[in-house]
Amino acid sequence: MICPLLAIATPGDLKQAHRSLVMCLKEECAWWVKASESCAMEAIPRVIGYVGSTLKELGEKMPQE
Repeated sequence: MICPLLAIATPGDLKQAHRSLVMCLKEECAWWVKASESCAMEAIPRVIGYVGSTLKELGEKMPQE
């Protein structure tokens, strides 16, 4: 997997020349989640979607004026 954080921070020419610079470091990375054995960056959109749908449900349950 290509690390989204390193891919954004690495200029395009350098990415092509040194592809290993943008590869996921897994256990060596601060964003690596041991429990799920995955990158936290992959989970962020899923979590945001869950929070959004939960807020929508709460909004629908609130009394209307």
